[in-house]
Amino acid sequence: MMMLAPEKNLQIGEVAARSELPIKTIRYYEEQNLLTPTVSRSKSNYRLFEASVMQRLASIKRSQSLGLSLREIRDILAVHDQGQLPCEDVKQNLQKKVQQVTEQIEALQLLRSELQGLLSGWQDHPSAEIAARTICPNLEVDLAPKQPDCPQLKFLQHRRLAQRPRLPNEYPHEHRQGSAAPAKHCLHL
Repeated sequence: MMMLAPEKNLQIGEVAARSELPIKTIRYYEEQNLLTPTVSRSKSNYRLFEASVMQRLASIKRSQSLGLSLREIRDILAVHDQGQLPCEDVKQNLQKKVQQVTEQIEALQLLRSELQGLLSGWQDHPSAEIAARTICPNLEVDLAPKQPDCPQLKFLQHRRLAQRPRLPNEYPHEHRQGSAAPAKHCLHL
């Protein structure tokens, strides 16, 4: 019967070379308790890693590539270190990431629409009068008071998007204080 020799512990340089991670990153992961069960210290205080650290580092790298934070990864590893499969925790984290990505895509689509609108009305050479009052008239925000019950304005304020300045001929339904114009015309984009 043939016995397998126990695997020797790896020094940090070997781990870095095999994992293709900088030594500094491996040290940081250790400080963040991400490598806890796989690392020990020699009598001369060198870090010694079990061979299983390679699988752990690969899992950390993959989790980060999917957008998980080190805190989320630490929580997942803690479940694993207790002898349980953390698949349900991973699934919940990934579902949250999908929702976050969806929200980011929606915000980027709104930004793209705003940028396209801004560029469609771009003035390369505004009048001297307008140029004297501003840095770039194309980027100015209309500071005139808006109707507080305007749903479009609330939406834009919520998204922290600024509207581009409009020329007088772009206000077909201009509001004045006390105007009885319907709310659907309160924001002129």
